[in-house]
Amino acid sequence: MTEHPPPPAADAIRPRPRKRARWPFILFTVFLIAMSLWWAKSAIIKAIALPIASSVTGCRVRCATATIASSGEIVLRDLVLRAPGVRGPAAEILAADELRIALDWSTFPPTMPRSMELHRPIIRLSQAEDLSLNIAPILRVSGSGSGPPPDVRIVDALIELGEHRDNRFALMATLGVSGALTAENPDRSVYALVLTQTRAAGGTDADHTTILGTIDRNAGSLHIDVIGLDLADLNPQPGASSFRGYWEQLAIEGRIPDASVDYSNATGVAATFKLDHVAMKIPVPASPDPALALRPSDAPIELLAMRDVTGSVTFDAAGLHADIDGSIEDLRCQVDLSTDGLSLTAPLTCTLQIPGFTLTDEPRLKPFAPPLARRIFRRFSGPTATLAGRVVIQRGHDSRQPDRWSYRGAFELSDGAARYEHFPYPIADIDAT
Repeated sequence: MTEHPPPPAADAIRPRPRKRARWPFILFTVFLIAMSLWWAKSAIIKAIALPIASSVTGCRVRCATATIASSGEIVLRDLVLRAPGVRGPAAEILAADELRIALDWSTFPPTMPRSMELHRPIIRLSQAEDLSLNIAPILRVSGSGSGPPPDVRIVDALIELGEHRDNRFALMATLGVSGALTAENPDRSVYALVLTQTRAAGGTDADHTTILGTIDRNAGSLHIDVIGLDLADLNPQPGASSFRGYWEQLAIEGRIPDASVDYSNATGVAATFKLDHVAMKIPVPASPDPALALRPSDAPIELLAMRDVTGSVTFDAAGLHADIDGSIEDLRCQVDLSTDGLSLTAPLTCTLQIPGFTLTDEPRLKPFAPPLARRIFRRFSGPTATLAGRVVIQRGHDSRQPDRWSYRGAFELSDGAARYEHFPYPIADIDAT
């Protein structure tokens, strides 16, 4: 009788499937341990890096992840800085894809960075109604005893210029730049800012806008020079709402080779634009029409146009100030204008200084002459003379009629000759005021 081997025991055929069943569990456990270690490591690095970033900026700082690179740098990703005391989107003054912090590891834990490098940050610069800036906390030295900021390299940044009110932020302009922020003195209280506009498609190096700035952390002040400004870069609105009314009235067309911004806690923002042979308008009536006094205060009026204008225009908390030289029609003159505030109905004084020019049958001072003066000129034919003068145009200086425009001035006429309409004989050697 043939003998058959006994069937294998049940427990002899089960271990292999059990061993295969353990592997997913083991892998999942290892994954959980690795993730826990990674998150613990990231949390430890955040605990070191974020307080340092907060102390040197004076802002609330957060990031998505924090790691240590092989170079020893701390790498923060999806970094966000929020300014204290500011509400809404304007509080987010910086959002960067990556911040690399080089630390001094001679002490542990390290307390101060040696340098920083920002990659692809969005830098939001916003002005409030009171002309304060959202970045004010970064501009001043903290009283907490924190160390000064390190040098910062800025790569592929986008600057957003805007204004904020309550929880609202209005974007006015954007500018792509790269550059650096470096200390200028041993105690690192003064920093130099150098930024160069990222080249646009089809642009050349000559088309770049360059931003040169100085930050004084002891004074809490900022000065910025913008060189090679193209007004097209300031779309849609090149000016905060507090400045915009007069900016639109000025209607500047042409090149602005240099613009500057000054800020301090005491005075707020002041913006100055240098003009290079531009066309623009002066916010005074084009002619001294007596009927202007009868118009409603909000009725539009034709403004005095100028061309080939050089000089500067400044907006600050005190108002609009212009010191310019240009042509009104073909008459060259100097203009000094100031307003008492930024309202379009604020008191205004405009002084026109007119150097000597040759008088003709159609006097070039016509835009400034009141009706009586025009009638006097019409009574003379073939006049020749050298004429120079000064005209002062004012609004809002009469408390009884604050919307009324007033004109006063004087002209000096020398070496004149003319024929009077009722006595048509030549009269020479006329000198008059």
